[in-house]
Amino acid sequence: MIYFLKKIFNARLEKDGHFFLQLSKLLPAKPKNPLLYQLAFRHSSASLPKKSGMPLNNQRLEFLGDAVLSAVIAEMLYKKFPNKDEGFLTQMRTKLVSRKNLNQLAIAMKLDKLLIAKIDTNKTSEHIYGDALEALIGAIYLDLGLKKVTSFIEQHFSKDLELLEDIVVSYKSEVYEWAQNQRNKIEYQLLAEAGEQHSRSYTVGVFLNGALMAEGQASSKKKAAEKAAKVLHHIIHPPHAKTIASRDR
Repeated sequence: MIYFLKKIFNARLEKDGHFFLQLSKLLPAKPKNPLLYQLAFRHSSASLPKKSGMPLNNQRLEFLGDAVLSAVIAEMLYKKFPNKDEGFLTQMRTKLVSRKNLNQLAIAMKLDKLLIAKIDTNKTSEHIYGDALEALIGAIYLDLGLKKVTSFIEQHFSKDLELLEDIVVSYKSEVYEWAQNQRNKIEYQLLAEAGEQHSRSYTVGVFLNGALMAEGQASSKKKAAEKAAKVLHHIIHPPHAKTIASRDR
């Protein structure tokens, strides 16, 4: 197997010093098996043939990297937010490992310059580079072990993690938690809906102890309720935080 990989990648290993120069700037230690990293940046559109019939690309490493990243991020959040419940931690992890966030981080790390693909990356799926980042994490885990890959993840995700303390992930959750602490009753009601079936608009009101406090309008009831909760949240608290959700829109 190793011989087969070496034979396939030999030409690039000899001529592509730029690849390993850029890679060395990212890795937490010197790679033991450079071939794994070559594979991590080979998109399925540029798969190499294999006698067994299994194409050689980064999909298996991506699968592994996704699991490793989720576990490491979960531990980071668990330690950083000791007073937050499971729901909060789950929301934070979801945002950190979202396709959009991973893709943006991968581009910031210039992984897009290392990817081998036989498609127009400007017109293809937005998460192609985020997938490569997960594959890279999988390669680091296999090559250097859990301690080193944890160090890599902490280094590149720490900035996002620090921002979380001042970020409201869900205004509905924040308002509900406040109401519980203050022994107040929060309710959401659909006030109106309009438009054609394919372009409906919903208006949802949030009630505090029976009194209408704010309204929100959006293309779904869930989004409308979140907007109403945001208005109420700004009434209850000064608007000093930005939501990750609003950044994703």
